Amino acid sequence: MTVLDLKTASGVVKVLTHDSSDNRPESLSDTTWRAFLPVGDKLVVASVTGFTEHPLDQRNGLAQLDKFIAAIEKANP
Repeated sequence: MTVLDLKTASGVVKVLTHDSSDNRPESLSDTTWRAFLPVGDKLVVASVTGFTEHPLDQRNGLAQLDKFIAAIEKANP
């Protein structure tokens, strides 16, 4: 696992990773955005991953992750 980018804001940590491990499913992209955010007394992890045939664009993936984070935060005021 290699960290390609790391962003932090408002208690949320976003990490872009590259996974070159042998046990990664062949159908999944090797690039993933993950967000770690506090929700109440829990730590929630959200992920956005593309597929091998449709790789994840870094900016689009981050935009999708931001929408996911916003939806989680809205559902858990």
